[in-house]
Amino acid sequence: MPVVPTISLHGGNKTVTLADSGDSSFFLTQGATGLGWGPLELTTSPLASGGSVLRHRRLVEAEIMLPVFLGARDFYQRRLDRRTLEEVCDGLVEVRVSHPDGWARSRRGYLKDGLEGNYGAGEDSSDGQILALTFTCPDPWWYGDEKVLIQKVEAGRKPFITSFDGAATIPFFPVVLASSTADGAYQLDIQGDAPAWPVWEIDGPGEDLLIEDTKTGSRIFVEGEFGETVTVDTKQGDIFSDSFTHGELWDRVSLDSVLFPLQPGNNSIRITMVNARPNSEIRLRYREVFKAGH
Repeated sequence: MPVVPTISLHGGNKTVTLADSGDSSFFLTQGATGLGWGPLELTTSPLASGGSVLRHRRLVEAEIMLPVFLGARDFYQRRLDRRTLEEVCDGLVEVRVSHPDGWARSRRGYLKDGLEGNYGAGEDSSDGQILALTFTCPDPWWYGDEKVLIQKVEAGRKPFITSFDGAATIPFFPVVLASSTADGAYQLDIQGDAPAWPVWEIDGPGEDLLIEDTKTGSRIFVEGEFGETVTVDTKQGDIFSDSFTHGELWDRVSLDSVLFPLQPGNNSIRITMVNARPNSEIRLRYREVFKAGH
């Protein structure tokens, strides 16, 4: 049998899965568009000799069109199905493409049209109803599922990994580090077509956190003690905690700090935190970035 990905819509705390057969209330018919690359904008300048030179190339906002067949033959059930779609599509919607081997990518957007109730001949009958749902996606990239890696410190144990710069890939953080210092370098393989912007969450106790890309030298250094969870969000360009939400923690960040992303390919990352305890923990959250949803 051919491998067929599953398309689902997530919004309003509800999920609608579009089946690949007509036996479901929600069936994806042929003709879907926008599941690949977003449109490209090319900026050129004319040359006196003829032709032009490319000045700029970038992805711009994308559209996804999903032809959805409401297969319920009972009028009242079909009305309930339309109501479910209205609830899912009322706000930010995540369009998710899932494959049988477990990986998935998603793109977020807002409903542009498809639920106005303008039904032409043959689009609403006793056999079902066809809706063409169009979503505008301001961010044209597709994102993989969030990955969470944890560096946990346990007392009385020696470092599991203190330094690693080999060619192999370690798909997780150093598991156990010295009780006094959380210190390790590891290889992190990032898939995708663009940098992934991580979120670092630091739970103390501990002090003087250093997160460093050993290949590029880019580093994030936060001075002082960590008494509560501190979040460093590189995509939003912010550092905060529950008690300090208005930029107060920037006074503790060194001037040479760079909120660096994780580049596609192999990343060598070193983390140190002084005076860590058994309950100290550093979490890394990120989503890999792709041009296409398949």
